[in-house]
Amino acid sequence: MTLRHRHAGSLRAAIQNVGVDPREIAEVLLHVAVYAGVPAANNAFAVAKKILDQPAPAPAETDPPGEDV
Repeated sequence: MTLRHRHAGSLRAAIQNVGVDPREIAEVLLHVAVYAGVPAANNAFAVAKKILDQPAPAPAETDPPGEDV
């Protein structure tokens, strides 16, 4: 698994499971440029753009809360 795949998985999880706003992701990646270097940040932005350009997945169907099946 490449580093890009790991970034993509982490970004998807942050958006889908935690509800992180894309603006927050961009802000974090700006800090990456300072701490990890501009080339690393550019790679991270490229991965983030691919993830953010994809349509959001449909919400999973779940049972209503509080009802045991």
